[in-house]
Amino acid sequence: MLSKLRKPVPERDRVVIIEENGCADIATVYDTDEQAVYASSAAQDYAIPVADLRAHVGPSGRIFVLAAESDYVRDTERLAALEKSIVLRQVTHYAKPLEDEGKGIRLRDILTYALIFILALGLIFK
Repeated sequence: MLSKLRKPVPERDRVVIIEENGCADIATVYDTDEQAVYASSAAQDYAIPVADLRAHVGPSGRIFVLAAESDYVRDTERLAALEKSIVLRQVTHYAKPLEDEGKGIRLRDILTYALIFILALGLIFK
């Protein structure tokens, strides 16, 4: 009965990053795929390979744990920054697809046909 009274908690996946020097960070996961988990905290963004994480299930979602050296954590931060810059570069260098020149009737074609029609009428009624 008591479980029915509790409000449902929205699922929020978290990454807990524990460095060997004793520092820790808790980041919220904003995207996952087959290769990596992408997370963001107030201090950093992370792109962490799935193979390096231990996954646990909590009452409000999955909890990924990464116990690593400080250099490794900095590498995941650089990887996240690199992936963001690649995405931004692809967005800003978007090229509009070329239109097919053969499709549709252009104004030049209409004027050419109109001129031929007028000249033909002039020859007929001369």
